[in-house]
Amino acid sequence: MNKILLCIVLVSSIYAKDFYFSFIDQDKDQISQFKKKQILSANYKLENIKQLVKEGQLELAYNKIVQFRDKNKVQLLKSRSIVLYADILYKRGSVKFIKKAISLLTKSINRSEINRDDLLQAYELLTQLYLKINKVDDAKYYAVIIDKVFDDPLSKAYGKIELAKIYMHKKEYRAAIRILYKILVQTNNMEVATVVADVLFDAYMLNKQRDKAYDLVDKVLNKNIQYYANDSFKAMRKIDKLLKANMPEFAIKILNKLIENATKPASVNRFKFKLANIYMQIAGQNLNTLKKAKDIYRDLIVQKHKTPYYKQARMNMDEILMREGEIEPAQIANTYPSSESMEQKVLLQELLNSAKRRDYKEIKKLKKIYLKISDTTCQRFGFKNIQSVLDMINANMIKYYLNSGKCSKLAGIIDTINKESLIELIKDKLNRDKFFDCMIETPTLKAYDIVKNSLLQSRDARVYFYLEQVALELNNIDDAYRYTQKIDMLDNELIKRKEFLYRFIVYGRLNSIASMDQFFLYANLYFLLPGSLGQNHRFLSRPEGTEFL
Repeated sequence: MNKILLCIVLVSSIYAKDFYFSFIDQDKDQISQFKKKQILSANYKLENIKQLVKEGQLELAYNKIVQFRDKNKVQLLKSRSIVLYADILYKRGSVKFIKKAISLLTKSINRSEINRDDLLQAYELLTQLYLKINKVDDAKYYAVIIDKVFDDPLSKAYGKIELAKIYMHKKEYRAAIRILYKILVQTNNMEVATVVADVLFDAYMLNKQRDKAYDLVDKVLNKNIQYYANDSFKAMRKIDKLLKANMPEFAIKILNKLIENATKPASVNRFKFKLANIYMQIAGQNLNTLKKAKDIYRDLIVQKHKTPYYKQARMNMDEILMREGEIEPAQIANTYPSSESMEQKVLLQELLNSAKRRDYKEIKKLKKIYLKISDTTCQRFGFKNIQSVLDMINANMIKYYLNSGKCSKLAGIIDTINKESLIELIKDKLNRDKFFDCMIETPTLKAYDIVKNSLLQSRDARVYFYLEQVALELNNIDDAYRYTQKIDMLDNELIKRKEFLYRFIVYGRLNSIASMDQFFLYANLYFLLPGSLGQNHRFLSRPEGTEFL
């Protein structure tokens, strides 16, 4: 290149966007304006490619770096272009690209084509590339090299970070956490601290220390959210991790910052679409959160031809309108006849609408169809699965029949309700009393068995008193007797007063002298002795249909 460059000094800082070159030749004279322009133009292209990587446009960045390397005439930018090319290959992620990047970097290092300024990044990349293809020993070799080759504390810190990643890959999470935490405590460099915290978050999650991971990301975003806001590729990867960790509030915080910083309309729309989708994902039955998604989708729909998100935004908007009751499910089904996901959402919304109308006959008729609704669809609507939806509907159905006095319809529903819903129902005193009154009025063996098995661990004496009465109605004397013993154990004086007459019936139906002796002993102990419960005791009327021996 004709005695050209003895050195190029790049003056920059971590936080500065601009830089300048000082160009000198062998005779310490400034080089020609043409050569300056050539260098600046090539550097500008590299910076643009780096920006594309940050924006997540990896395919476009790949094409441009390939073109750049084919045409580049500036020898001093070769090192940077090699490392940038390898970084793009790494981020594209396929095994083919990973192996290509490893080959490129190792050959370039061996040929001394990588400048010292780029060497740290090259070694970091090689560590991560080898981990990608599960070559742990090779990865460790380059992590250790960083510690040996570089003397400055910052470079050594990055070497330890890579070593921690290797421990994480080997599932030695505690060792990784110790290394990372030590760096975090010792460093006063914000960028290093943020990089460490980013990796430490992953280590905490893998080691099932979610609370520590939560606190850590909260602190990082409060102190240095720009780390993600300035690099949307990193940001999007972090957002996906946060969503997987069920920390959507932090994902939303990063996205809002990305939207605030973005200057390109395409980027703004991309971030907004992601944000709206997160709101849809976490909204469940919260209409206020759905409205946040709705406002963003409306903004994207207005742009129509200017955004690739129009079609999906339109579908999600229609889904929201259906869930808000503005559009009938049948209309949505007609609008999207070939969409299986919309078909599932329509089915679920029809079920919820029928439940709201208390059209339980329709629900029962179509139950087999509703059972096919996927867990994913149910979770989008705020339910664990279709069974949890049906359990909720059954619990509401029982409450409705109780409040309407339709005890005859209750028995057929009890066998469809799960244990948790039944216990929740009975926690409410008003529902509990009505529920058992109905069971006593229209007792069935099947319903009784379900209720009995669901309430075996109850510590409520009133529940056992009710079960005793139902058992008597079904002539299950052995169970009724066991309930009297449960009531004795719980020692509720009020229930003992109310239960006294029923106990007499139970002991009488045991049809033995010993049982009657046991009853009279109980009566003497609790009701006939001075100061006993019996001083203020008022006997209950004998229930209809019971017979004394």
